[in-house]
Amino acid sequence: MIRIIILLLLALTVLSGCSYSTLEEAIQKKWDDPIEVLYIDEEHQSVIFLDPSQDNPNHSVYVYSTFEKSRHAYRYSTDPEYGTSFSVQGDLIPFLFKWNGGDKKTDNVIWGAIRSNVTVKEIAVTCIPRNDDSNEIKFKIPVHNQAFIYYPELDFQNSSYSWSIKAEALDENGKVIADSGY
Repeated sequence: MIRIIILLLLALTVLSGCSYSTLEEAIQKKWDDPIEVLYIDEEHQSVIFLDPSQDNPNHSVYVYSTFEKSRHAYRYSTDPEYGTSFSVQGDLIPFLFKWNGGDKKTDNVIWGAIRSNVTVKEIAVTCIPRNDDSNEIKFKIPVHNQAFIYYPELDFQNSSYSWSIKAEALDENGKVIADSGY
């Protein structure tokens, strides 16, 4: 009887895939070097972390991915997306801003990170249709631990307009400290 129970538990584990008690543990299982989780969006089951194998003083490689949480167990997607923030000259700070619309990995999501000792409060985004300046859309994205994930209500990728996007990183006083340009 005990042998049957052990076999059933083993079968359930194999059939359900590997699940872990924490998200960090689920992600770390897929990476050789220790990861640093920057931001977890539990509502949308999304995460941003640093790829430690490629981090250096001149640039950081960030990873955006999704996960599943079932009861108290996590399963990490093995189909992540990468973004790089390079160091720059002058007063600007490295700023990664990525917008993905409707692809299989990320749906309609804006994500990114900022490499700076200055605390960033939010990202101010301005979206302007290339053929119609009167339909400008503005919104702000809160930043957590120098990273952000946002799911816009409007599916810009499938709209009838072609958009110019500008993103500015704002400090706690509302001062622009980084600009993604158009």
